[in-house]
Amino acid sequence: MILTIALNPSVVRQLNISEFNIGELNTASSDELTVGDCGIYSAYVIKVMQGEPYVMGLSGGIGGRFIKNFLDKNRIKTNFLHVDHETKTLMIIRDKENITQISSHNEEISDKDFNNIKHKLNNHINETNIITLSGSDHYLPKILDEIHNMSKNRKKIILGAEGMALKSSVDKKIYCVVMSANDLKILGFDYPTDEFSYESIRKYLKIRRIKYLFIKNEYEITGFAKNKICRIKFHSKDSIYPIVKSMILGGVTIGVKRSYPFEKIMKLVGSIANACSIDEYPFVIKRKDIDRGIKQCKLHEIYNQRNGYDFGGRIRET
Repeated sequence: MILTIALNPSVVRQLNISEFNIGELNTASSDELTVGDCGIYSAYVIKVMQGEPYVMGLSGGIGGRFIKNFLDKNRIKTNFLHVDHETKTLMIIRDKENITQISSHNEEISDKDFNNIKHKLNNHINETNIITLSGSDHYLPKILDEIHNMSKNRKKIILGAEGMALKSSVDKKIYCVVMSANDLKILGFDYPTDEFSYESIRKYLKIRRIKYLFIKNEYEITGFAKNKICRIKFHSKDSIYPIVKSMILGGVTIGVKRSYPFEKIMKLVGSIANACSIDEYPFVIKRKDIDRGIKQCKLHEIYNQRNGYDFGGRIRET
């Protein structure tokens, strides 16, 4: 079992309108509700790859029931903590000229919620050796502390946190981190482009004993391992609200679970980034597309311990 803790799951509601007029009654030509870019999709990828995810997190209101229904349809086991407020929602209003986004603020976990999450963790902590943790809540570092205390530091943590929750969590015995380029800035780094910037990140990972780091930019994913740095390009199918980060979080998790070599994990996440899309929601990716994409991905090796840096990008075909 792979325990997937999605602390701040979300839903996205997209309204398409021919011409959006503020202060007037507008009629939408379509109204689409989907799961947002959160740890729920990580569990989905794990299931598609024939893993066995078990999802914990907070669930509230109509959005919470919608997420639970999505997971039930995909036969993914859950143990949600039910709360008395609506799940975080992102509303996107799109007309022929503009895209307007409205985000709800319901993200914070209360002290009572935290204690209940600890209780649920204690019931399942011994059933897994890998835990995927995502979200942006200020309680996330404390939950990490509880995981390490309960397991005596024996669990591999795959971290997909965001914002300040990421910054306050990376020092807490993390095995692997998946982040966006924007969150890299929170840690004090620009997206790497030269030897100095790559070495700065490598030093940061070495001090914290983080084995893998995967950074998602708009068109590429850069992966750091102990003795290698690789990059793979992708073309996201979803221009308005991509789900790439949470999808590759699931891919990294299944790769770590199965002890894939670093290069194979890179090709797996590259294939997932290329193939995932909400166009055919709720079927956001197919196993056959992942397998096909792995064979087609071209991996650019930026650094290895033997040969040093090569910014021309050695292409690894195997």
